[in-house]
Amino acid sequence: MRILSSPIVAGVFEFKLTVRHLEYNCLEEIVIPLVVHEPIKPVIQVLGESSFCLDSPSSLSIINANQFSEISWYLGNELITTGESAITPSRTGKYSVTATSPPGCAERSDAVEVTVVDARDVLLINTTDNTIEFGDANYNSQICRTFTIQNTDSEPFTIQHINLAYKHHFTTPMSQFPMTIAPNEIKEVMVCFVPAQLDELIDSLFIVDYCSTHDILLKGTGTPNTYYISSICDIRLVVTTRSTINTFITLNNPKPNPTSNNIAFNSIGFSIESDGIDNTLPTVTLYNELSIPIDINWSIENIALTTADNTNIIEGEIRYSTTNLPNGVYFVRVNYYDANKIFTIIIAD
Repeated sequence: MRILSSPIVAGVFEFKLTVRHLEYNCLEEIVIPLVVHEPIKPVIQVLGESSFCLDSPSSLSIINANQFSEISWYLGNELITTGESAITPSRTGKYSVTATSPPGCAERSDAVEVTVVDARDVLLINTTDNTIEFGDANYNSQICRTFTIQNTDSEPFTIQHINLAYKHHFTTPMSQFPMTIAPNEIKEVMVCFVPAQLDELIDSLFIVDYCSTHDILLKGTGTPNTYYISSICDIRLVVTTRSTINTFITLNNPKPNPTSNNIAFNSIGFSIESDGIDNTLPTVTLYNELSIPIDINWSIENIALTTADNTNIIEGEIRYSTTNLPNGVYFVRVNYYDANKIFTIIIAD
């Protein structure tokens, strides 16, 4: 057999064979087609953070794993497991995977470096159902509550600051921080509520531990101030504070919740009652556990405007996408003028 062409790239090639018939002493040329496949290199994706704690691990998986077979995972040059499309790393190092694609081409991925921290959460937060209730507070007045944090570690723990999702009606006096808590010590943290509108108000407070973030729901209601005035005519006058625009937002629970990063859109039905509604629509903001805004695609659908008892009502459906977001806890804030509502959502595969 004589090879007339040698393929060096993927494609369809021809091999020609010249055959001599011994009986007839003649030559015959045979053309054999040859298909050369481009090997597919596996790619590793990190589901979560590349640096994580043992009690809140991330995972590694192969993108489009269904097109591969004979999968082998390596930590450096050490073979650690075979046959799995995803793994949960337990040691720090560079992970790679070898996989075979049709018709039998084996390729090795680029390495992904992972840091596994040998630590655990140490803060014990003492609240009722992870919620602090402030009750009613007069407009622009201040009510403060305290909760306790215990350090269960054998080493001191320092809280540099505490984050709030919205930072409008609730505050944490900054003179408390940085706060160092000795081993097994319990310290009080103060949170204050100053309503700037007449409505049920909600925010979320975040405390960063070694391996995760503790979140606490803050709830309070802004109520009118009432003043009693004596006039020169001995007539008692009563003055009651009202907001510039009385606005009340009602939201349905997000659907679905928990949700997934593979869902095209999620929805929240809403109704807004106000004496100042115009053509303005509510806005939507998504925050992660660290109260950092996350860019998402969202829209307002199925809008309806009505008027009843001198109150304007706008109803509709908020649609937002969680596609490609990492698993975890997020907060959806719906805002209309000074009124807002916050929902907690969970993204989990």
